[in-house]
Amino acid sequence: MLKKDEVLEEVINSGELNDFLDLVNPKEFDEFSRSVLTTLRKAVKSLESNADKFYNQSEEQLSTTIALIIESSGYKTMNEPSVRGHIDIYVEKDGFKWLIEAKIGYNNSKIFEGLLQLCSRYLTDQRSACLLLYFKKRNIKSDFESWKSFLENKSWVEYAEVHDIMEQCNFCLEKTTIRKDKFCNGYSFISGIKTTAGESLDIYNVGANLHYNPFDSSGREGAQLKKEQAKIFLQHFYHARETNSLSELPSLYKALDDFFEIEIVEKKKDEKAKGDTKEKKPRRKPASASAKL
Repeated sequence: MLKKDEVLEEVINSGELNDFLDLVNPKEFDEFSRSVLTTLRKAVKSLESNADKFYNQSEEQLSTTIALIIESSGYKTMNEPSVRGHIDIYVEKDGFKWLIEAKIGYNNSKIFEGLLQLCSRYLTDQRSACLLLYFKKRNIKSDFESWKSFLENKSWVEYAEVHDIMEQCNFCLEKTTIRKDKFCNGYSFISGIKTTAGESLDIYNVGANLHYNPFDSSGREGAQLKKEQAKIFLQHFYHARETNSLSELPSLYKALDDFFEIEIVEKKKDEKAKGDTKEKKPRRKPASASAKL
């Protein structure tokens, strides 16, 4: 049986006490940012555990929910305040501030634009910030690793050349390093970048798994779920329009059918047309007066 002093020693050695004190009363920016990150992870877990309620929400709706959960832990939060532009989530406490830019993980190019917003627009002298990614497709593990490799292997070079921003991207991202610390739980890693002010800082990349598409019998037959999944597919297809292949056309047609309920509409039209062309029984002509006589 553990004695009281042994319990205290165990808590101190685990680091949980320090995390708790950082959360209650941060004394330094690092303590503050760690406490926000810990709270953010809890907020992400809450959304993931209720993905059936959040999978079809917009980026703005999801970020509002995240901000409310963080605020309930004692922080001041704002959605899209003006901080050299409109950052998605602004967190503040005791004079410290932390910025969170959120993106739906449509593809690496769209996520990359979120990173560029952080390093070229919102961040100046902060030591860290967050890029929060909402993934709605299945296999977040593959998509999140793909994003990590996109930075690690400098796969963004082609995108930068196409959009004529190579010199600017090199300044901020040429020496980007990828690593983890003890606060990188789940789908997360740190990318070290530079701002346009020349300041080095850490970006916590955090992924939220919001995929929800059950394929049991009730899931397969749910009309609303089918329509929402079709909308998600069409959104992803649109954002990847420059790289889509012809092999994806059957999936596109199916999504269009499911979203606009084309098959149901066409079926009703066919049934109506058949009803209109059916032979009608001729009405009996009334007998003439002479015939009656």
